[in-house]
Amino acid sequence: MQNLSKWVRENKCILLGLLAFSSIMQFHRSYVTLFAGKELLANSREVWLPLAETVSSGGDLYVSAWDNKPPLFQFANIGVYETGHYAASWFVLIAIANAITAILIYRYGNKRGEKAVGLIAAIFFLAAFPYIGGTKIDPRPLSNMLMVAALLVSRPVLIGLLIAGAGLFSQFAMFALPAVLFDRHQLTNLTWKDLVTVSVAGLATAALSYLSVAVIWGLDAAITGVRYTMFAADGYVNRYVERERSIVSNPIWWFYRIELIGRYIMFVLAPAFAGAWIYAWRGFSAPLKQIVEVSLLGTVLLALPLLIRPAPVYWSSITPFASLLAASAVVHGVRSLSDDFPKVGE
Repeated sequence: MQNLSKWVRENKCILLGLLAFSSIMQFHRSYVTLFAGKELLANSREVWLPLAETVSSGGDLYVSAWDNKPPLFQFANIGVYETGHYAASWFVLIAIANAITAILIYRYGNKRGEKAVGLIAAIFFLAAFPYIGGTKIDPRPLSNMLMVAALLVSRPVLIGLLIAGAGLFSQFAMFALPAVLFDRHQLTNLTWKDLVTVSVAGLATAALSYLSVAVIWGLDAAITGVRYTMFAADGYVNRYVERERSIVSNPIWWFYRIELIGRYIMFVLAPAFAGAWIYAWRGFSAPLKQIVEVSLLGTVLLALPLLIRPAPVYWSSITPFASLLAASAVVHGVRSLSDDFPKVGE
């Protein structure tokens, strides 16, 4: 804790800068919604706001008001509604969550001996978010915060708790678990006991969240919530594969959507692709090599849902890892051209 306090003091200007940058990135959506009369987007307007109203009026979560988002997001959504300023409170919360995630990305680079990578990745991350729905009301900004935090802890029980927490905001965050475990294994050589601890901690966290639903709204609400949030995935996938425009049902339209969204964050994707190419054909020197391996694995795993549904918000979960990969390529490239660029840990 003392080391963390010292790090915060030493980097306070950068941390405040990232908080300010996150607020600036959030400004446009906040302005057009709160002051220019633009409606909330469909999910917020038609699902999450009515759900919070119903539950706050005495209805039962998941029973009186249906949604497929897990309990931690529901708790946050209802809590925000109770402030009496639904949209404004959400926008403040999202700006803070994105800023914290950026700070954690920067911290990750620091802890891996690559301060420049961490800072560039944090800037990439925040700069990309307005283009991929990262500033709208959505569980992924909160999920990303816990997902990246899992990269910074060493105890298996905390890894399990944080990844489960991320998954209890947005289920697809669980795809990051192999990347987090790989990163930790590179540092400490995880044992089977550690993996069991991660699993037990994660399952216990999930069980506790649904138990909380049962205590507050009854057993039927908890059972319905488990069914909607954990066991409806096959129907969700089948719907998008068979009837919607996935890579299976309509590959041309799917590629059009990927290209359409990807062009807006090409400043992240282009160096990220360069990083993947350099890793495959030339390699990186340590410790940059570990960051590249972890970020490449995380990017690939979290990109899998795009094969089913190329929605902009699905890019949000990819961005923390893609930003690290892109920043690694930038730093590697600059170092190759200049001996004066900051070296490891500087």
